[in-house]
Formats: sequence, structure tokens, C-alpha cells
Amino acid sequence: MNPIKHTLILAALLASNTLMAQIEDRGGVVARNAELVKVKDGFTFTEGPAVNRMGDIFFTDQPNNKIYKWSAGSNEITLFKENAGRSNGMYFLLNNTLITCADEKMNFGQ
Repeated sequence: MNPIKHTLILAALLASNTLMAQIEDRGGVVARNAELVKVKDGFTFTEGPAVNRMGDIFFTDQPNNKIYKWSAGSNEITLFKENAGRSNGMYFLLNNTLITCADEKMNFGQ
């Protein structure tokens, strides 16, 4: 077989496999037919989401110095912590302890 023709066939096969992989539903994170729903607004700048074992999502409103919790069970947002040290990035440890990065000194004695 002609090497150029062989290369073109190989390139076509790779391209078609790549295309199929991009459109194939592999059971991703978002459920089929899912819709975006705004739960609440009024935040200034949200960031740093972290998810606990129950599926609740914690996020910050960094300029307002607060951490909020979205409950997976009730679909409600509640204030989790005020005076959060202007936290932004967050992470849950295996023991369910929430760790945050903050750009303001925190006083844990309060």
C-alpha cells in the first residue's frame, strides 16, 4: 500500500474516533436533560466551592466575608459563617473538616 494513502487512512480513522469520543455520552457529571436553576442571587463575588460527603456545597462571597452552604437535601442556601477571613478556596478533609484559604488574619478564639 502507498505510504501516503496509508497515512491518510490512519489520519481519517483517528479523526473519526476523536469526533465520536467528543459526542459520545459517557455518563458525565450532568444528568441528561438537566436544567440550570438559579437558587438565589444577591451575592457580590462567589468562589471557592467545596462539597462535603452529603453533597452539600459550600462557597464564599469573598468581598462580603461570608461562607454559605447550599443544602443538597432542601435546595436552600444558608449562611454558614460570617467574618470568614475573606476566604476563597476551600476543601474538605476526609474527617469532614472544612479548610479554607483566606487573605485576612483569622481569630479562631471567637
